[in-house]
Amino acid sequence: MKIKKWMLVPALIVLVLLSSCGGSKSDDSAQNSKNTEVKSTELTVGTLDSADGFDPTSNSNCGLGLSLVYDPMLLLDYETGELQPNLVESWDYIDDLTLKLKIRENVSFSNGEIMTPEDVLYSMHRFIMVKTRFDPGYDVIDFENSVIDGYSLTLKLFEPSPDLLYGMCNDRWAAVVCKSYVESTDADAFWDKPVGTGAYICTENTAGSMAVYERREDYWGETPDATKITIRFYSESTTMLVDFINGVLDIALDVGKTDYLAAKDGQYDDINYKVFPTYDILSLTMPEYMPIFEDIRIRKAVAMALDVSSICNAVYGELGTVADSCMIKGARFYESVGINEYNPERSKELIAEAGYKPGEIELLMLFPSMPVNDKAATIVQAQLAEVGITLKVESGDFATVIPRLMNNECEIGLSGTGGGTFLARDILAVISETTTNAACRITDPELNKWIKLGDTSMDEQVRADAYLKAQQRCPELYRYIPIGYSNAVNFYQPGIDNLVGIIARHVNLRLVKIK
Repeated sequence: MKIKKWMLVPALIVLVLLSSCGGSKSDDSAQNSKNTEVKSTELTVGTLDSADGFDPTSNSNCGLGLSLVYDPMLLLDYETGELQPNLVESWDYIDDLTLKLKIRENVSFSNGEIMTPEDVLYSMHRFIMVKTRFDPGYDVIDFENSVIDGYSLTLKLFEPSPDLLYGMCNDRWAAVVCKSYVESTDADAFWDKPVGTGAYICTENTAGSMAVYERREDYWGETPDATKITIRFYSESTTMLVDFINGVLDIALDVGKTDYLAAKDGQYDDINYKVFPTYDILSLTMPEYMPIFEDIRIRKAVAMALDVSSICNAVYGELGTVADSCMIKGARFYESVGINEYNPERSKELIAEAGYKPGEIELLMLFPSMPVNDKAATIVQAQLAEVGITLKVESGDFATVIPRLMNNECEIGLSGTGGGTFLARDILAVISETTTNAACRITDPELNKWIKLGDTSMDEQVRADAYLKAQQRCPELYRYIPIGYSNAVNFYQPGIDNLVGIIARHVNLRLVKIK
């Protein structure tokens, strides 16, 4: 890669290093790919995530390796959102509580064993047996009464679960492990000796450094382009970008906002980029456990004090979109229901109507420190001050803050889904009456009625209508104020193609094409 001659390297390092589907000068086509092609079939990828093992029930960081070592039961078409066969060849709902799966035959694990329907059922059941902190939705499966007949697996369900099939295409939740291997070894094997049906074998996994994958020549499916994939782990974006510029990396995942703007403005030669949605939503929450928020006038006053457009722009810039629903744009069943109204003068009137004088309302905002939260909190603090509300802001590391959040010490909160959440069920679970996050919980019967109907109906139109009503009901309550949706960007070298995935940090490297 070349840098424009007028740019000095020290200036570049200062300029481009702030850290936050094919893109280029626009987000949909590659730019400047006319020069040197990748001549090796090896692929080197940089990520700001870290490796933490290959147990699907506990891996929480680098999903890149999971999708190389394991195959999911189903595949998701990243462009259309449609489900496609994979380890499960076909599926059919016999009735609302019975799902029949046809498991693909003659699929081998990397240790030579043939995958069976028992391995598939066991892989799903492990999420329940080990009491994982993840919620793949498998708790609706009646494992004791599910039946294996040859290569047919019939799942009996406790209640209708229209999104169960989508859980079966998740890189983590849908990974099929070898039952005999898992039961005959210990947890250490999940660090660098996982056994899966995937296209690659992990040959090295060094914490804080790299993971190396070699292509299986006996892979049952379509042979991927890269014979070897090396994933390098970085603690910050500066070094990752420099390595990308120097050609050490073929792909740099989730680069900074300033890096993206520099590339978009043509400040680099020979660089391709692609913009991905993060499927995250930044919101402000007014907890039900706070007595002051029992008065809807105060909740409405807080909402009207917030200029969510300016907050979103300040936090995300060109990589953000102002939120117009409690559902995330791009998710199934998303509908725009309008941006939060900004009216500071009416906000002041509502505070006065509720019996408070300027300066009498004091609130504490508590959150784990990260750039998005820190910047958003500062702006919210200033905007609330303009209407006479004093906001005290405290932040810290997760280990310090989470216990305080669980103790309901946060009086007004910042919320996100964590990213990668594209199912309506999972997005709205953040605010439903069943959430474990009390700062976001909304127990309104009408809202939860619509969420429950959308989560459980097997009729797509009924689901669409129910989720629309939930999205319309949420802003009426003034408990959860959506601020913005974010995007993220990947850089990739000329000669690299087909960079696809749900989010930027979790592209499917098996599908990358090397020209």
